[in-house]
Amino acid sequence: MPDVTMVGTCDADPTKGTHTQLDQMLDELRPDFLDVATRPELHLEMVQMAVERGIPVICQKPLAPRWDDAVRMVTAAEAAGVPLVIHENWRWQPWYRAVAAELQKGLIGEPVTYTFRIRKFDGDGPEAYAAQPYFRGYERLLLYETLVHPLDTARFLFGEISGVYAQARQVNPVIVGEDQVLLVTSHGSGLGGLIDGHRFLDLRPDSPPLGDFTVDGVGASLVVDAGTLGIAAECRPQLSLLTGLAVIDALKLFVPETLLGLKWPNDVWLRGRKVCGILVETASQRPERVVIGVGINVGNSFRTAPPDIRQIATSLVDELETAVSAPAVLLAFLSAWPATVRAFADDDLHLPNRWQRHCVLTIRAIRLTAGNAVTEGRCAGIDERGALQIDTLRGRERHIAGTVRLLAE
Repeated sequence: MPDVTMVGTCDADPTKGTHTQLDQMLDELRPDFLDVATRPELHLEMVQMAVERGIPVICQKPLAPRWDDAVRMVTAAEAAGVPLVIHENWRWQPWYRAVAAELQKGLIGEPVTYTFRIRKFDGDGPEAYAAQPYFRGYERLLLYETLVHPLDTARFLFGEISGVYAQARQVNPVIVGEDQVLLVTSHGSGLGGLIDGHRFLDLRPDSPPLGDFTVDGVGASLVVDAGTLGIAAECRPQLSLLTGLAVIDALKLFVPETLLGLKWPNDVWLRGRKVCGILVETASQRPERVVIGVGINVGNSFRTAPPDIRQIATSLVDELETAVSAPAVLLAFLSAWPATVRAFADDDLHLPNRWQRHCVLTIRAIRLTAGNAVTEGRCAGIDERGALQIDTLRGRERHIAGTVRLLAE
């Protein structure tokens, strides 16, 4: 965040922080707020230390291991007249923001019920929770540490929870707390939901939501799915073009579509300059998993950038000369991308026509570099399988990878 500066960090290990004593750091630096990101049993003392000095606190979840500790933190903050904010990040994840937007638009009508299925395969055996081994000693575990995420997300999507029925048990005997939980929730509106959690299974491919989520309406559902894309492995190289088309579909809500184009294989241009970059990666050990990175220049102005950068890059704020909402762009993309991928999986013949029509390299002189091989010629567009075609002195060549530069004419 450009308007935020981290002025100090406190850690018992002096090699990892600017200070080893929290009270000393707070007295010397007087920060605008303190972010407490330690284990829960340390939260009470640290929160009290900050609020007594009039310093607001963001405290990571879980707030406290005991109810009376949580009450003491809230009481101390209220007495000092400073904010105490509990950090809970799932409600900010883009897929749940997209769900909230669609619910608000009435896409599925009035919700009837919802289900969170929380999964992660790290809770089995004597070395359970290897990344956080102290979990094994928690008196309460899954509900306390993990299922607070879907509980808060349900509050965000559907309003405050008025009732909870919980059934919990311990599956792995080497740990102390519960590691399998079923929750039945009810809201003031009458809506009910199910939260089903354990950490003995990865959904394939396992997913950032740690499982999946469904909300049912009358005759329709919204799903945050950890399933596969439905695209054959040999077609995965075309995902960058598909993602580029989805970016164009999102950005045309803000600028005319005629100003947007695809620069093969992984850029989107606006008025002849790069406004978006796309990176698609797969892991050789887990080829069913695909990670797609999309960077859209929304509010980062290039007006003060060096001239050589201004010649090749632009942003929405520069082109429109007014601020653009980054969340609005994100939601537009999240709405467009699944539809584009589904259309491709269903062999929609309009998609190749679209990437051919949007190709900004067609009929232009280009140089393609792939490893040590260099090819120069005139671009003949993108074929139906996503390959770049180049007319050279040797004839027309087809390339599925490489870096392309325009040549002066």
